[in-house]
Amino acid sequence: MKAKLSNVLLGVMLLAILSPLDSLYADQMKRTFPAVAGGALKVVAEGAGVKVTGGTVDQVNVTLDSPREIGKFYDVTLGKEGDAVVISVKAKDSDHLLSRFFGNNLPGLEITVSVPAQTNADINTSGGEIGVSGLEGSVVANTSGGGVDCSRIVGPVVAHTSGGSINLVSVTGTYEVETSGGSIEAEGLSGDGSLETSGGGISAKRCTGMLDAGTSGGSIEVSGHSGGLIASTSGGNIDVEFTSPPARDSALRTAGGSITLAVPPQSGAWLSAKTIGGSVTTDLAVQVQGTIEGSSIEGRMGEGGPKLTLKTVGGSIRITKNEI
Repeated sequence: MKAKLSNVLLGVMLLAILSPLDSLYADQMKRTFPAVAGGALKVVAEGAGVKVTGGTVDQVNVTLDSPREIGKFYDVTLGKEGDAVVISVKAKDSDHLLSRFFGNNLPGLEITVSVPAQTNADINTSGGEIGVSGLEGSVVANTSGGGVDCSRIVGPVVAHTSGGSINLVSVTGTYEVETSGGSIEAEGLSGDGSLETSGGGISAKRCTGMLDAGTSGGSIEVSGHSGGLIASTSGGNIDVEFTSPPARDSALRTAGGSITLAVPPQSGAWLSAKTIGGSVTTDLAVQVQGTIEGSSIEGRMGEGGPKLTLKTVGGSIRITKNEI
């Protein structure tokens, strides 16, 4: 009994001694590389968050921060391949004393990089969030364990995550956004693209171009839109506001909510609005084709134009005038 008690006390003492060592094991790595406009940044990391900022610098500055000694938990490679700066971070199987008490759980690592604005970024991480801002180039951001935030990007954006939300602000170029575990918020997108999630809502403000927004687990809200729109959800409402008449064929579909659409009074379209389980009403004049029914309206709106399809099961459809 005494032997067991002494072993327990020894373990407690060791933990008490080791706990404050976190600050002593804090570590940082810094490297600087020459860069050229139009170059690239490639990051492949395990257990790390990544933040990339573009600016008026003529070099690439890389900083790695961790609460414990980086070399004890990660194999890090920093170098150049042609015009590309390459950052590789791999988790290592650690056999040191700390791992006996803390296991092989990674302590966390943050990678911060500043680059010339004209840089193409390709970022892949399996354990953290990704933030990219101020770039004039293509952006690829993939993570399986965090959110993605892209802002002030002039160029195409591809962003995927299976474990977080995605935020896009002021993106000029095509975009492809997908998450299976969070919501999507977008503002000021100029270009054609898609926003897809299976686990949250979608909000898009002041966007132009052809937007394809789809979710199976939330509502869709689009305001201040101009261009065309495809919006579909099986688990929420759809609320849309066009600031100019729809310029392309558009469709709003939901199987679990209502649809509200606001368009300018002068809008022209070929309208098809149908619901099962609700009513269809409109404030705009429609030259109806066929019979008039409370659950559907088909016909020419204004002078006609692109196709405008609205369908829902389980809710009503309301078309109003946007007086902006």
